[in-house]
Amino acid sequence: MLKCSRKSSITRSKMIRSKTLRDGKVFCLFLLLPMLLVIRPLFWAFSIITMKEESIGVSSNCAGTPKERRALASLGENTTTVATDWEFMTSCVRRRELRMEAHFGLHISKAGGTSLCDLFRSEKCSTSPSFSANCHLAMTAPQWMRKKKVLELNLPLWMAVSENSQPNTCESIALELEETNLTAVMNENWLPGGHVCEGKFMNTISVRNPMARILSHYNHVYELCLATRKNSCIQFLVDGSLQGDKRVFNVSFLENALDIISDNYYTRMLNNRTVYLSDSEFHGQRNSVLNKALDNLQKFDWVLLHGSGNNQENIDNNIIVKNGLGMRRGLRLSRSKNINTTTAVSSAHEEYLRDKNDLDNYIWQEAQRLHSLDIESIRLMKKYGGDFHKKPDKCCGNICTK
Repeated sequence: MLKCSRKSSITRSKMIRSKTLRDGKVFCLFLLLPMLLVIRPLFWAFSIITMKEESIGVSSNCAGTPKERRALASLGENTTTVATDWEFMTSCVRRRELRMEAHFGLHISKAGGTSLCDLFRSEKCSTSPSFSANCHLAMTAPQWMRKKKVLELNLPLWMAVSENSQPNTCESIALELEETNLTAVMNENWLPGGHVCEGKFMNTISVRNPMARILSHYNHVYELCLATRKNSCIQFLVDGSLQGDKRVFNVSFLENALDIISDNYYTRMLNNRTVYLSDSEFHGQRNSVLNKALDNLQKFDWVLLHGSGNNQENIDNNIIVKNGLGMRRGLRLSRSKNINTTTAVSSAHEEYLRDKNDLDNYIWQEAQRLHSLDIESIRLMKKYGGDFHKKPDKCCGNICTK
């Protein structure tokens, strides 16, 4: 009896606990049901939003950088969300421009930089009025040759590297522009601090076939010698032989006297002052120096090409100039095809210089790729970006100061 009674007691106890648990579950479900009715639709909405963002090539934290824009342009129109992507990207690009303070052009000598400066001056841009005809500040003027060589050749001192010049920085340039109310500047030496002033300026670069640029630069120095130094340096620049009716450059002399502009000039300019002035194969750091130069090139907002003299190049450049930089006018047609120089280089020396400037050839190839992506991105922004080019009248292109 006792045993049976104990069993019955245990059974009753289990039944009570079971009923209590059932009642508790029902009560909890009763409490949770209203919460589920509210939370579940929110979860569905969040899922839809997340799925939508994942299906779009442009993320919600888009900054409108050149890297983002070109990555999207590389996809062309082969995505299901192309219209939404480019509407969003255009908005991101324009928001980024609103924070920019000025146009900054890296003026690679003999690659179209003067034409870009002329364009800034023909628009509503404020540029340096007194220092030079190329929109330079004192700290951004050309430094082509080591001073010792300039003195030896009796060439103009403005061509010489200033040993006392302090390395320019984005901050120092921005401060000078603010103090002088300038909205466009050209830099004809190394990058400020060795990097692109991203977001602070609208950065533009014009690049040319390296071999054509070197020969054009040699010819420019030759003409300066003829015009200003009464032939005192001609004997060094040409070797006395003729190629047809043209005097042949003394490349063996020039590559040493003008070593900065003869040896991977693009790669030097797209780095810092130390690399720019390096005289020993970049101190054994060729790969890292090239990678830094390529990385900096990719951070430029817009890449122009120069020197072919063909009409399509001019058309494409002006697509960028008018829509990317926001200028009303275009660049003048490259004069390169019309220049009848009186100098030449032997085929053997031309091949030698081409091999010597192997790093700049990589820069040239990448510049052409970026230029094509810039053209494609502008086409897609115009097609899908809505009011692509609306801005106040009193601006330096797409840069509108307060």
